[in-house]
Amino acid sequence: MTTHGDRLLAGLKDLYESQELTDVILVADDRHVPCHRNILAACSPYFRAMFTMEVCESDKRSIQLHEISPETLTTIVDYIYTGQVNINNLNVQSLLTAANMMQIESLTDLCIEHTGSQVDVDNCVDVFSLADVNGLEQLKSTTKQFIFDHFEDVARTDTLSLIDLDFMLEIVAADELNTEKEERVFEVLEHWVEFDYEARSRYFPILFQLIRLPLIEKNILTSILATNRLIHGHPDCQDLLVSVINKSTCSSRINSTLRKGMFTRKMLIFSGGAIHENTRSFTCFDPDTRKNYIGIEQQPTFDSQFKVDYFKLIVAKDATILFLGGILYDKQKLDEHCTALTTVYKYAQQERSWLPCSPMQQGRCSFAVSSYHGRVYVLGGAASYPRGRVIDHVEFYDTEMDVWQQVEPMPLGISHHAAATFSDFIYILGGIDDDNAYLNTVLMYSIPRDTWTLVQTELLRPRADGTAITYQEKIYLLGGADKHANNVTMEIYDPVRNRWSYGTDFPEERKIMASTLFSDCIYVSGGFKSLPTRPGHYRRSRTVESRDLFKYDLMSGKWSREVKIIQYGSSTCCVATTLNINYLSESEFISQE
Repeated sequence: MTTHGDRLLAGLKDLYESQELTDVILVADDRHVPCHRNILAACSPYFRAMFTMEVCESDKRSIQLHEISPETLTTIVDYIYTGQVNINNLNVQSLLTAANMMQIESLTDLCIEHTGSQVDVDNCVDVFSLADVNGLEQLKSTTKQFIFDHFEDVARTDTLSLIDLDFMLEIVAADELNTEKEERVFEVLEHWVEFDYEARSRYFPILFQLIRLPLIEKNILTSILATNRLIHGHPDCQDLLVSVINKSTCSSRINSTLRKGMFTRKMLIFSGGAIHENTRSFTCFDPDTRKNYIGIEQQPTFDSQFKVDYFKLIVAKDATILFLGGILYDKQKLDEHCTALTTVYKYAQQERSWLPCSPMQQGRCSFAVSSYHGRVYVLGGAASYPRGRVIDHVEFYDTEMDVWQQVEPMPLGISHHAAATFSDFIYILGGIDDDNAYLNTVLMYSIPRDTWTLVQTELLRPRADGTAITYQEKIYLLGGADKHANNVTMEIYDPVRNRWSYGTDFPEERKIMASTLFSDCIYVSGGFKSLPTRPGHYRRSRTVESRDLFKYDLMSGKWSREVKIIQYGSSTCCVATTLNINYLSESEFISQE
């Protein structure tokens, strides 16, 4: 139903397009735009003041608008009469500047909304400058926070060389900088001064005092003292640096507070179901400090509602953590053909939430996953559970473009298999086929050629639910089971020589599935053990899940148990990457040996 407001707006548009009853002409270069004073004044305090106050433009028929392009003027007047505008990356800057000058608040807000949604590492400094020049405090604040949060990436673009002194002072003084190393802040300062040495070198002593020198390693400070011309050109800076190197009294007065990005730790990461079907848990363990952390709470262990199983976690390019597929238990019910999920989530550290990504083309559980540069490959699996079609479908996810692309399928459908990337190839080891046969085969996928090959080699014995880890030109295969027993043997495959060797067996009889590379070690989380019955009892043995943590030293080839219990550990899946503990809640529970 057309409202009075709609009819009024349509009538104004008709008067504008037919140029009837116009009483003022706005001019930008050679573009003349006839308008109505009342309409302009009603939408813009800038024009209202111009037409009602005693200024020279108040009674002029033609008004020249300087520093506004003809295209921008036409777009703004069209918006005033219609309420519609097409904002894009090409016109947003000129529109924002003009709308802000004319005090057209609604259009300014639309431009700010568009600009804020398009901020990235390459343009954030330009957006900050635009907001600063136009006095747009909200946009300025959010863009500044973006620069602080992505400081390392922004610093690599050299755009920080263009900022003014005031913003450089803010950056060097900020606790909120997301940088792991203080020397990176000094490098940015150095490049900023060198970009315009004649004009900026006199500011160096003021800025240098804000560098947190005690956070920089002594050998780096010594190198700066010996070679840096900015230091040599300012004796006060030289004396300050020497005092820090020698740890003299005056150096204790220098700020040594850690910046935000310096609270990072490499962690083991676990996930699974949470309190809602559209989210996942996120918990961590620090093997060095033995502390447990929570990003998102798990679902209670006694409650199977929203439990997710047979999924995959993977750390992709730029420490992107993805949660893919699996089976969702709904109120502890799981029928014979529960469809596997297509869902994909990316973990956002600062928000402490899983963000939805583009879904997979094929729902899958009990599949394999492998990372290759900016791609994440998902291979095979089952389309449903527990009795589901085993699939040969393969696709990859582009982490930057947020799109999936199907590639050549596997020669046969396989589930419960292991995958590892080596060079430009993905190797598939073991698994279960559509006839429920346990496999000892090795398949090789050539990423550049998009072709599959059956490798002329075999596993020592068939294996499913194992984990494959690439380390120093070798693929380590461990865990899982066959039809008859758990597999505690570690097989080591050399893809170059097509040869096998063996590592040290896992020290306990259990089915292990959650293994990951962590520095020069493989960590194994938990596993499933069978407890024997007492003599004289006829009950079958019970399977229980362990919550301990074992470490395999890849240098010595020795196993060791690190802790008895990881508070939020999982025997299903784990990965490792660096996280900022400021975005996690620390548990009071400390895991013990």
